[in-house]
Amino acid sequence: MKAGILFLLIVGTLISLLILLVGGVSITIPKADKLIIIGTIAFFVLSIVIILRKWGYKLKLPVQEASAVVVEMRTETEEYSTVPGRATPTGLGKYKLQTKLGQSVLIGHCAVFEFDTGERIELKVKARDVSILREGMRGTLTYRQGWMKGFKPS
Repeated sequence: MKAGILFLLIVGTLISLLILLVGGVSITIPKADKLIIIGTIAFFVLSIVIILRKWGYKLKLPVQEASAVVVEMRTETEEYSTVPGRATPTGLGKYKLQTKLGQSVLIGHCAVFEFDTGERIELKVKARDVSILREGMRGTLTYRQGWMKGFKPS
């Protein structure tokens, strides 16, 4: 979820909660409806808190760096219906390719790296980084939580 949308969700929820608690609503709301409204607002606030905690946890994880070899490159596709258009980056390491027939394909890239210890790890790779990786290439891998942050060939 993008930060701007998350910010608007938080502000909207807080304003709604404030209006409800202060009693600034001039219409009469039945008690059962008030409970539904309060429950809905509480659900959104709790959801936002959970999302922010997970996001914060992932950002606190250390960025790791190790010597590795690219063992395998893979492209994943996912199809769904949509309005015709063009290929656009989604920001999640995938490209959305919209065809004229109203079908879309999400294209994602993964790479398997093998460390000097023999351990292997599969990481998501952003579309802009795919061109620098080749199978058998050795270098220094920088990664965090399932995402490749960088790769410097040696």
